[in-house]
Amino acid sequence: MSKKIKLLILFCIICQFANGQNGSRKEDQKIIISGYIADSCLKNFSDSPEIYFYDQYNETPYNRSLVIPISIKNNRFVATIKNEGRVGYFRIKDLPILGIYQNFFLIESGDSLSLNILTMKDMCFTGKGSEKMNYQLWIGKQWFQNFKSFNSINDTARIYYDKQRMLKMMSTSLDSLDFLRKKVGDDVYRLLKYNTLSAIKNECLTNSLSFIKTNDSVYRKALKKRINELYHEQSTFVTADTFIVKNSFIYSKYLFNLNKYYVALTANSIKPSFGSVYNFINEHFSGMLRDRLMLNCFVYMMREKGVSDYIFPALNTVKDDSSKEGIELIAKSRIPGAKAYNFSLEGIDGKYVKLEDFKGKVVLMDSWFEGCINCTVLSKQLAPVIDYFKNNQKVVFLGVNVDRKKEKFIEGVNSGQYTSDQTISVYTNGLGERHPMLEYYQYDGYPNLLLINKEGVIISANPPRPINKERTEQLIKLINENL
Repeated sequence: MSKKIKLLILFCIICQFANGQNGSRKEDQKIIISGYIADSCLKNFSDSPEIYFYDQYNETPYNRSLVIPISIKNNRFVATIKNEGRVGYFRIKDLPILGIYQNFFLIESGDSLSLNILTMKDMCFTGKGSEKMNYQLWIGKQWFQNFKSFNSINDTARIYYDKQRMLKMMSTSLDSLDFLRKKVGDDVYRLLKYNTLSAIKNECLTNSLSFIKTNDSVYRKALKKRINELYHEQSTFVTADTFIVKNSFIYSKYLFNLNKYYVALTANSIKPSFGSVYNFINEHFSGMLRDRLMLNCFVYMMREKGVSDYIFPALNTVKDDSSKEGIELIAKSRIPGAKAYNFSLEGIDGKYVKLEDFKGKVVLMDSWFEGCINCTVLSKQLAPVIDYFKNNQKVVFLGVNVDRKKEKFIEGVNSGQYTSDQTISVYTNGLGERHPMLEYYQYDGYPNLLLINKEGVIISANPPRPINKERTEQLIKLINENL
């Protein structure tokens, strides 16, 4: 055999091997989620069940998911997800199951899972990757185990109890996680570990802090001592591992909450200023972790005073692309002075209403959905404000319904619970919460208020909510100042 032929054969073998490798890598990027749903559970699912997948989940409102519609036929469904990264998170609409954090589950590229739902409390995963899924399900069941309530909000025993509960849950969880060590890769094992410890620490921390505004000085002193303990334990918990920092959203959330309240309580304050938390994080952290914590400052404290003063310093400091994008989007859509979204929304009569229609007028926009209790509460609270401006043609009250079905929108308006006779009512053209305007404003809950000036510029993405006489007067004053 000639040398040329040998080289040609060798080249073909190499190409075939390479193609095979590429094919297997593409196959590994797929995630398959199938399942069986018992008849008794089908009623819990809507007409349009969906799986939401996040290649990098975080609680920033701009963090949008890949939406995979699922069709349930003969009690079964199957969905295929294409993921370009190693891991991601998913949740299933209408399925009230708990994992390490709420109903979000860590999943890995290449997983092929089957979820068997026999009852809404009895479900399990089988298939490739099922071990880590069932571990997360097991953690979800632990949240309500041995939970104790206290009669007095000032009972310092709650702080001690939360500490002991935290230590016990961490020990039990890590013992269970050790059984998975050989079934998942080192990276995924460490990610599950950080997710678990962070979720437990965060839950116990926020439970102790839940009544901080009404606790007495004795309780606050005991809480300050406990937060000091957690803060000094933080040195062994902080990691520079970018895989963890990038993919464990609950890790950065816990560290943010801990440092936020450490700043507050060491200053003998209940509510820290945005600047004090931002500067503390900038001084004590570095790299991607600092960037993620800075992003959390803007996400969780965006309604505090002085936020806009830190936008440009943050953008000059942050290097992580995802964190920088989040801060930019917040600056673009939520900060006073930003341009309001130029919407075109349909009313009950089928006519479209545009932002430009209200040029020269101040617009107070609220968003709601049919069945939202808090939306009906806000509607009642807005009544005296609407009545105050009822004869002023320069003030517009715009109610935006976010239901997908126009029938629900019309039903809600006709009920009189969500709008008033002076409200201009529109809905998001059948797109529901996926309308670009809602994504622009990063709404992830309802109701919301937004105040826009006569030039179509945001006055406030968080105007005073008229929950009492003082706040009602503040809102009226803010509107008057911009007429």
